[in-house]
Amino acid sequence: MADRRKAHGYNNGERMMYWNDFEQNLQVEQTVFDLTRQSLASIAQSSLGDEKFHCFAFNVGAADGSIMLSLATQADRREGKLYPPEWDYEVVESDVPEIASLWRAGYAAVETAYAQQVEDFGDDFDALDAFEEGFLQSLRRVMVRLEQSNAFAVIGADDGLWTLVTQIDADTDEEERLLDAVRRGEDCSG
Repeated sequence: MADRRKAHGYNNGERMMYWNDFEQNLQVEQTVFDLTRQSLASIAQSSLGDEKFHCFAFNVGAADGSIMLSLATQADRREGKLYPPEWDYEVVESDVPEIASLWRAGYAAVETAYAQQVEDFGDDFDALDAFEEGFLQSLRRVMVRLEQSNAFAVIGADDGLWTLVTQIDADTDEEERLLDAVRRGEDCSG
C-alpha cells in the first residue's frame, strides 16, 4: 500500500497532492461554478422562477463524484436541521430538465475521470479518502465563491440563504463547520 500511495504522490504531508493535480487538469472548481451559475439561470427561467428559496445544497456522492443540486422553499429547514431529503426540490434536475442536460454535457468528463481514478485507487483507502475529501473541499470553495459573487440573487434567494455541501449519511454539523472554515479563509484539507 505504501508503494501505491507514493506512486500517487501521497505521504503524510502531501495527502491532497493527487486531488490538486486532478482538479487543475480538469478545472473541476471552475466547471462546477460555471454549471451552477447556468443552472441557477435555468431555474430562474423555469416554472420555479417565482419560488422564494431559503436553502441551496450541493448534494454530493463523493464515492463517484456526482453532484445534485437541492433547493428548499421552506424557511424552517435550517432551524429544524432538515437536510435535502426533506427539501421540496431534493434533485432540482428532475424539475428543470435543462439542468440535467447541461450537467450531462458539461460534467461528464469529470465524472468519467473521477470514476477511473477511484477504480485506480483499488484497496488504497487512505488515498481514496484523501481524494474524496479533496473533492468535497473543492465544492466548499465553489460554494463560497458562489455566495461571494451573489450568484443566488438570480433565483430570488432569501438574504439568509442556507447553503450546504452535503452527502448521504454525513455528519452534517461537521460539514457546516468545514464550509464555515472555508468562508473564514481557513484550509481544512490537510
